[in-house]
Amino acid sequence: MMMMMLIGSWWLMLCVQFFEQFVRPWLAFAVVSAAPFVLIAVCNCLIVVSLLRRRRKTTLRLSCNSQHEQHLVQLTVMCVAASALFLVCSLPSIVLLIGKPYWNVPEGENPAYQVISLHHIFQLHIA
Repeated sequence: MMMMMLIGSWWLMLCVQFFEQFVRPWLAFAVVSAAPFVLIAVCNCLIVVSLLRRRRKTTLRLSCNSQHEQHLVQLTVMCVAASALFLVCSLPSIVLLIGKPYWNVPEGENPAYQVISLHHIFQLHIA
């Protein structure tokens, strides 16, 4: 009976370790990065589509206004930039989290510090 408990706890420990190293990073990617990016991208696409529909309606009623066209282009660029910026800002930490179990690191070196440093530098340039 004691042997079964030891095997059971050992197996549970292996399962938890596997989950923490290989499953949890992908769940974090899905919840923290992928789902919000898709949501932001879809909402921004809906904004651009509604602006284009509105432009068609106003173009039919009035002559095409250059200033109105310029505002439409600026809003479209802003929506695309917001989606891309979110992806660029969240991607380094997710790559680090997912890639860490797969990297073979020589003893005494830790490439995670280099990636984290690059991430912090990039965050400072954006802010």
